Formats: sequence, structure tokens, C-alpha cells
Amino acid sequence: MVRRMAVLAALLRRLLQAIGNCKGRGMNTDRRSWRLKVERADRHLEEVKSAMADYASRQPFRAVRASQPKNQRHIWLYRLEMTEEPDPMIPVIIGECLYDLRSALDHLAVAMAPKNRRSSAAFPVEWADPWEKDAAGAFVHDDARRRSFTSKVKGMPAEAVEMIKEAQPYQREHPELETLGLLSSLQNADKHRQLVAIGHGVLDARSVVTAPVGVIQQPTTGFRPNGEEVAKFGFTGPPPDEREVKVELKGTATIALKVGGVEGYFRMPQSLEILIGWMRDSVIPTFTAFVRAG
Repeated sequence: MVRRMAVLAALLRRLLQAIGNCKGRGMNTDRRSWRLKVERADRHLEEVKSAMADYASRQPFRAVRASQPKNQRHIWLYRLEMTEEPDPMIPVIIGECLYDLRSALDHLAVAMAPKNRRSSAAFPVEWADPWEKDAAGAFVHDDARRRSFTSKVKGMPAEAVEMIKEAQPYQREHPELETLGLLSSLQNADKHRQLVAIGHGVLDARSVVTAPVGVIQQPTTGFRPNGEEVAKFGFTGPPPDEREVKVELKGTATIALKVGGVEGYFRMPQSLEILIGWMRDSVIPTFTAFVRAG
């Protein structure tokens, strides 16, 4: 898990830097459908930010003492308890944002295809190489996967097709942490099974323990989901009366995205900002060069 989160953190830093470098260029006047889709995704993001700020303002959390085994009664453990659920509309809005971004990819694909192929064109997303072969030289996957991929990109400029292939999740060491793979996983979950999974918790939780032995501060970094440890301390002598011990928990109530098969959580709203920035500042400028007239 530590290695996965380190990879994710590095990816977030690179993408946020790229997005920051693109700011200040002025409003884009391109009103084609894929840009309008991204603009709409950006508005959904603002709705999510507003709902998150409202949730944080209520400080809906506290530290609750947890029971310890008999041989650890001298150690006091406190866990995070969220006293209020976030707005249930938040995952709905996130799903709409993801849909707009995924749809923008397909709109670009259609615009790159010749007129007689536009009803079949789409931006494919593959987690396994359809052309992978085994040691004997036989294809690992069935013909249907290759036919599907080929049909979606047929007639597009060869350079665009090659770039689409290079963007596929199967080309990445950690496909579940890369932009196209992350977008596909989140959007497919919302579309086919249930709302986008979110966790609620506290960002950068800090516990301040006031006890007869003195004041103990225990800071943490990152996202702490509901139920996780936020304070742990012990007494060498007889433990004091619990009424003499005060645990004050500080931090920012927030939500985070949970992706199936990936340990940990994705920060919000940063994850959506990264996906939107990737579409607006990287994908669209790259593929717009191959868009056909009309």
C-alpha cells in the first residue's frame, strides 16, 4: 500500500504542476462538443467543492475511545467517529462529472473518424493488450477484442490511432493510478453498478490529549477515514480517571474517492481537478489536430 500511495502522490504532483503551467492562458473560445463537455464537468466540480466546504464547516467528527485487550489496558486508543454523513448528492454529481469527461473522449474520437465511420467510432479503453501473444506466438485474447478496438478507430489518422494505443491503461506500470485508467474505472462503476464510492473522514487530523501527565499532541498527515486511529498513548502508572483525560480532535472533514482494487483513497477535489485538467490541457490539444472538417 505504501508503494502504491507513493506512486499516486508522485503522479498527482506531476499532473498538478502541468495544470498549473497551463493556467493564465485566458478563456478558450472553442465551442465544440468535447470542450463543452469539459466545461460542464468543471461546473460539476464546483458543485462538489461547495458541498465539501459545507460539510467541513459543520466539523462532524470526534475522537472516541476504543476498547483494548486486557494486556493493553494501560494503552488508551481513540478512533475517528464521523457524526454526520456527507450530502448523498455528492457521489451523484461526481458521477455526472466523470460521465462528461468520458463522453468528451468519445466526441473527439467521432470527430477524428471519417463520415462513414462516425456511428462506430469511439475512444477505446483496454486494460489488457488485445494483440498480446503467448510463447507459441498465438493471441492470448479472442478476436472479438481486436475487432472491437479496430472498429472504434478505423479510418482515423494513423498517428492518432498510435497515440490512442499509447494512452491505453495496459501500457502503464500502474494503470489503475493513471488518468485514463482512473477515469474509466470510476465512470464504469458509476454507470454499471452503483454510485461512485466515497469515504468520509478527516484530512490532516491532529489530536491534542490533555491528561494529568501533561499535554500530548499527535498529528497525522493525509486522509483518515471514519473508524481509523487518531490518538494512542499510555500510562506507566495507574491510569487516571477517564474524566481527567480530554482528547480534542482537529482537522478538516472531507470526502475521498475509493476505487475498487486499489488500496487507499484518492484525494478530493484534487482527483477531479487532475482528470479535468488532463482532458482540457493535454488530451484535447493533442487530438484536436486530427479532427476532420465538418
